[in-house]
Amino acid sequence: MTVRTVPYSDEILDEIRRGNSNVASALGANIHLGYWNDEKNPDLSFEGFQQASERLNTEVFRHIDLSQPCRILDVGCGYGGTISDLNRRGNNLQLVGLNVDPNQIARACTEVKPLARNSNTMEFLVGDACELQFSSNSFDYVLAIECIGCFPSRKRFFKQAYRVLKPEGKLIFTDLFFAGDLNSAAGLLALSYKHWFAFRQNRGRTTLPFTEARALRLLKGLGFSGLSTRDINRKTLPTYEFVRRLSHDSNGGLEALDRGCRLLELARERNYVIAKIIQARKI
Repeated sequence: MTVRTVPYSDEILDEIRRGNSNVASALGANIHLGYWNDEKNPDLSFEGFQQASERLNTEVFRHIDLSQPCRILDVGCGYGGTISDLNRRGNNLQLVGLNVDPNQIARACTEVKPLARNSNTMEFLVGDACELQFSSNSFDYVLAIECIGCFPSRKRFFKQAYRVLKPEGKLIFTDLFFAGDLNSAAGLLALSYKHWFAFRQNRGRTTLPFTEARALRLLKGLGFSGLSTRDINRKTLPTYEFVRRLSHDSNGGLEALDRGCRLLELARERNYVIAKIIQARKI
């Protein structure tokens, strides 16, 4: 199993340890994009971003029936913000968070696990998304919010998700996709080279996004059905202005996070990549 820490997460945790209450309130739970209903006039306060990041959870949860007891795996769970949100909204849930970064899991265990309520259970584990350590047919839902691009292989993760899902179980994830043409690919590669940054660097290699069509073909080929996608790109764009402000206020303490968001912002403004929610059912 591969265990590693994540640079931007280490920066966030360092700022929290230094007593940066702004970073703690904004990124101490959810470390994913926000979702604004009014993206033209977004509330970019710390409270506004907290609400926007929880709103993205809400968009993912639309695919989950929280009225019934179920077992949910959140892969790439970060600091446990999504599981904490599920814990507040549902009853009789078995919630499992998985992350390759032991520092993120340590925070989730300290800050989130003791808050279990509504007859829910919570467990946080260090593990590899491409080598899931769970029994086959053991989860009703597998979630992956803004993390698949950090995995060594999307295909291996999709295979593992299919294996651990129960029959009729759902995989629900958010990801970035090439807009689907060579200009998009060339433009994103040029940006990556210029800024010496890419969406993921792991063991000296870089992985760029799929096209949506390729991802759907892969999911279908593995046995998933009922595939659906939803474009949320426009609703997430205010995130980048918020991160710029937060990074400026931290006096360089969030350099890796800021660098990554600047590239993503450029790519999305030029329609190189699109953010989408995808759900797929195991048959």
